[in-house]
Amino acid sequence: MAVEAPTPHEPKVFPTTIWSHVRSARDGDAGKLQEILVRYRAPIVAFLRRKGVAADLCEDLAQEVLLRLSRREFLDRIDPALGRFRSLLVAVTRRVLSEELRRERALRRGGAARVVRAGDLGSTSLSLEHLRVREDPVFDQIWVRELVESALAALEADSKKRGLPLADAFRLKYVEGLSQEDVAARLGAPVANAKNHIYYGKLRFKEFLLSAIKDYCATPQEYEDELRRLAPYLKASAT
Repeated sequence: MAVEAPTPHEPKVFPTTIWSHVRSARDGDAGKLQEILVRYRAPIVAFLRRKGVAADLCEDLAQEVLLRLSRREFLDRIDPALGRFRSLLVAVTRRVLSEELRRERALRRGGAARVVRAGDLGSTSLSLEHLRVREDPVFDQIWVRELVESALAALEADSKKRGLPLADAFRLKYVEGLSQEDVAARLGAPVANAKNHIYYGKLRFKEFLLSAIKDYCATPQEYEDELRRLAPYLKASAT
């Protein structure tokens, strides 16, 4: 499904972002910390899989990334000024993967066997100054896929709450690529009604997508920069 990139605009406020969750986790809010860990596990695992890491090892390495992010000495030093949270996340993931690859090479030279367990990769990467925080096209693509899935899930929930087939109309039109007439037939509704459902479904989907992006941006400027950065992936994204 081709997703039209949203037009950048400046939100007035950022009431609840990932950075506010980080501050709460830093202050000892275990619930906010757990939200961060659960929310970002999937893109980490997907990124590692795209790098050719075996499925079982992906889970261990993802757990290690999340453990490092959850440590107080790391949380204390996270700052929006360091860059996008997405970039910081992939930097930690790269570091954990790099350390594991070095260990695997050392083991091949020594011929010893080893079982990786979450938390046993050490804490050599806790210094933010030594993390190379930069963009990664592969992670960007995965990130956008997660954003789209999150927006679709939110649209499904919103449609059920409203008692309207907005999500169904949106999926039929933009995921399955049906014409408005075919969408109307599948919904068992007049074409005029189907057009309205498609229009408002797309409108709500964009709202949820923008909200998901805004959630991890610290400022309006970062939000606009992020929209521009992700625009090519949003246009080419598929579900």
